[in-house]
Amino acid sequence: MHSPRITFFDNIQVVPQYEQLRAILFQEKYALHLSKPLAFWALPTDRRLPLILLNRPLGELLNIPFEEICRTPSIGEKKILSYLTLLTRAINTNVEDVPEKICLNIPLDNNASLFLDDDVFLESTYVSEIQWQKWQKIIVECGLQNEKLGRLCPTLKELTRVVWNNTFGDYCFKSLTEMREIRTHGEKRIAAILKIFHSICSIVGRLKNSKHLVMRLIPQNIDRVENWSIETLLKRETPKKSDIVENYIQPLLEQMKIDASEQIYDLIQNRIGLRGETTSIRQASRILKLARARVYQLLNEINDITLIRWPNGRLLTSLLRNKFLRNTTNKQHPNKEFVQFHAAAELFFPWGRREDAEDDYFFQFREIADEIMQEENNEFSNVNDRNEFLKDGIPKTFPIK
Repeated sequence: MHSPRITFFDNIQVVPQYEQLRAILFQEKYALHLSKPLAFWALPTDRRLPLILLNRPLGELLNIPFEEICRTPSIGEKKILSYLTLLTRAINTNVEDVPEKICLNIPLDNNASLFLDDDVFLESTYVSEIQWQKWQKIIVECGLQNEKLGRLCPTLKELTRVVWNNTFGDYCFKSLTEMREIRTHGEKRIAAILKIFHSICSIVGRLKNSKHLVMRLIPQNIDRVENWSIETLLKRETPKKSDIVENYIQPLLEQMKIDASEQIYDLIQNRIGLRGETTSIRQASRILKLARARVYQLLNEINDITLIRWPNGRLLTSLLRNKFLRNTTNKQHPNKEFVQFHAAAELFFPWGRREDAEDDYFFQFREIADEIMQEENNEFSNVNDRNEFLKDGIPKTFPIK
């Protein structure tokens, strides 16, 4: 005996309408459509969507007998009509408007979920409220509400600076409609935020129920430099120059290549001396053909990027400075083995932008430099001789007055 629901659909010609839509979608020109999940055509304003069907590929759904879909628990008359509406939208979507790299990937649980490749721009209109709610739930369950977007995004180039310090929690309890009502949040910014949520959820989704393991989310390059910094601080001996370049400078430089412009990447190499001698602001300005004011802006941006990507960096770098300072030559001049490290440290964590940093290396070094200068005032009668001595003994990148 047929379900009353099926008889009702026969009476209003729903089955013939479905068969017509199905025949059209199986045409060759809609081949790309069939690989996309039904959620691809759901809009934030849609109501009574067939939730159980949204994350399944369109081609897979069309191969399921319509009667079986109608008998699916939680699928009623209004959700079937909504299903037909989504099929109609699929037919009205031009092939060139369907991004090829939007696909089904690793599921979060037993049901398939919508994931996007990291190098694809995510159209926010392609994400339904249902999918957005799933991502929000995973973030909350994993306790990531206080993590900053800028720390975990694939690249800061895709994220406007004004939202770098916004947390996941700022968006975890807002619908997509409410997000669009936030001032300054246009579709491009919302798409960038959704992409970060998607990226993190695809990583932590399978581990959220683990009782004995936790996952530490940190950029790969930052994890490398942080682990090395901690290991170095725990050792008695000091590292060689080559070790510092390989494990401290290079990871930070590689991270800057991901997050910053080519100008900043070139500026870092010039200032640290990876292309020869370390350069002054004036020399860097001349080499890069930029005004000095612009160079200072880029230096500030380097610090901003480093702080958001490596929150522990200021502390660990300060401790490394102090450790290396104790390994000094006569008259307390900095060991030349560490000159390049100090140049990098001053570049990524400039002392002038610090707060409450009495234990910071540069503050200590400034006092030492004052003592050195006082001694040299007595030792050298000629001012030029004294200046030449200090020029050779103190790295140019140190902000000594």
